[in-house]
Amino acid sequence: MAILSQTHRLLFVMTPRTGCTAIGRLLEDSLVSLYTKLATGYQPSLQDPNSWVHKVKGYAESMEYCRTHTFTEWLEQRYARSVWDRLKGAGKKKLNAPYVDGVDFVMRFENLQHDFGKALRQVGVTQTLTIPSIDRTANRDKDYRRYYMPSTRRLVEYALDRELVQFGYEY
Repeated sequence: MAILSQTHRLLFVMTPRTGCTAIGRLLEDSLVSLYTKLATGYQPSLQDPNSWVHKVKGYAESMEYCRTHTFTEWLEQRYARSVWDRLKGAGKKKLNAPYVDGVDFVMRFENLQHDFGKALRQVGVTQTLTIPSIDRTANRDKDYRRYYMPSTRRLVEYALDRELVQFGYEY
């Protein structure tokens, strides 16, 4: 989904699980309230055999695996590659490509309010807009590196190296 403000020449592409719901609501209320907004919705269901989650290869299984395993186990299952595969360059991924390729400004989740203000100033919005707290995960550690063990850090550094560089993430 995306939000457009023609007045400010701003297109906000909503990347899932990055604070986009709060920013989207704020932008809608503050900058694009005169627009008619249309959307479609669908609740994916693991129980419904006709659901799209069963038509995308491996999606339902991946969701179930996430629910029944630890974060470390999920990372190892998703990103582990043999030495031979790594030598061939296999296993490289770009998770955010559909949402960020070609954009002018990417807001980092850890600096969301600051980066949001900076992006708005770049398009000429002078008012201060504070992102509301919506669907906030309780007890989340602000340092993302603490969620990774040395072995899983290496997996992610290999598989997502281009995005880590692009967004300035380091372990």
